[in-house]
Amino acid sequence: MKTIRKVWPRVRSFVKSGNTYFSVDMRRKHYAGPKFKGFNNKDDAVKYASDFAEKVAKTGLDNLGTVQDGQRLKAWAEQCAVYGKTLEQAMEVALASFAREQEVKDSHYMAELLNVWLDDKITGLKKLRPASIDGIREMSNRFKADFGTARIKEIDVERIENYLKAQNISDQSRLNLCRYLQQFFNWCIRKGYYHATNPAEQVKREIHVVKSPPAFFTVDQCQALLTTASQSDHRALLAKAGVTTAVLRDATETVKFNGAVPDVVAYLQGETELTRSTIVRIITESKRLPEFLLNPQKYMDAVSAILKQQLHKLIIDGIKYEKVGNAEYEMRLFEDEEIMSYLNNRLEVKHSVYDAVVYDSEIEREFAEKLDKREDIKLFVKLPDWFKIETPLGTYNPDWAILKDDDKVLYLVRETKGTKDFEKLRNIEAEKIRCGRKHFESLDVDFAVVTSANEI
Repeated sequence: MKTIRKVWPRVRSFVKSGNTYFSVDMRRKHYAGPKFKGFNNKDDAVKYASDFAEKVAKTGLDNLGTVQDGQRLKAWAEQCAVYGKTLEQAMEVALASFAREQEVKDSHYMAELLNVWLDDKITGLKKLRPASIDGIREMSNRFKADFGTARIKEIDVERIENYLKAQNISDQSRLNLCRYLQQFFNWCIRKGYYHATNPAEQVKREIHVVKSPPAFFTVDQCQALLTTASQSDHRALLAKAGVTTAVLRDATETVKFNGAVPDVVAYLQGETELTRSTIVRIITESKRLPEFLLNPQKYMDAVSAILKQQLHKLIIDGIKYEKVGNAEYEMRLFEDEEIMSYLNNRLEVKHSVYDAVVYDSEIEREFAEKLDKREDIKLFVKLPDWFKIETPLGTYNPDWAILKDDDKVLYLVRETKGTKDFEKLRNIEAEKIRCGRKHFESLDVDFAVVTSANEI
């Protein structure tokens, strides 16, 4: 190694694999920056060393790091400007990303939770049949093999969908896998291991069984169809089309099935959390158990959906809200929360807490526009997302809070819908609105569902 520049920072040359390279040696007491910098060209190395020595002479070793940091920040700001962003915005995005990464790292491993899930089902207060335990054990082992090394916060809707699509199994088996994942995540939510919406319940339906209409009708179905049609005004159309029925051949075939059928009671118990005796009584008194043998899975799904619907109605009919102490939403919350929206769903108003209202539909836009023009409406606000009412079916966020002054002051809460016919609304949505009505009744606040501002 040969020294070319003998003053600090020194420049030395060395030969490697037949080629000559140059190194700037910046080692010095009190200097904590890079120690060496390599070059292929002698002149470049000498110039860099001279410029570096000049910087140190002007600023001193203590300020050299600050100068380099400032240049680095300036370069980052220029790179952010290319994308129309500031350095502060880039930092916010980076910090949010770091927070998400840390949240994932702090969450439990799937394998760990699957073991606890299985143990809880085996030793829990609700005793399950051995067949049900075996099914949960099989699914637990399967999910541990597929997701065991992942953390629970890494499992989202997209990952579950890709997992289900990759399975070389029947549609019905794929649907069963998704249902077990739903049960597992519901358990994690109840136990506090997962604090978000169940991702398995948001899986696209096309991943599941595709239920298509039959490709043809049976002879009995054709006869019933044409018999019904011939009793109406379709007779002329049928005759013109030359459509008739005739039995060409009649055969009977007996099919025997040897094997286990699903445990319908255990399945419904897991879906509804009713007792076995209650489920047995319901199935028996319905007198429709023979339909189970025609299509076991469809029968269990249909019964489960009906039971859940009736359970929801029982819960809603008996719900009661009580005011606890002096708890209430403060005006300061409305002042502190900044209103954020896209420009295409923002309406400028004069009689609201904010200077604009964010609407979710054309009905809400027309509603806000008409309220803002009325003299008897002193103040109104589109209730923000954080204003939520707890219900057995999840949280409910009403649409509007209104202050009306027409001879007397009235405090109103209104829900805007395209129809007042609750049967045309989604079942869960309608039940949440019923809960909201009982909530505001306990506070002596006038609540109603309206279709326009004229009903206020």
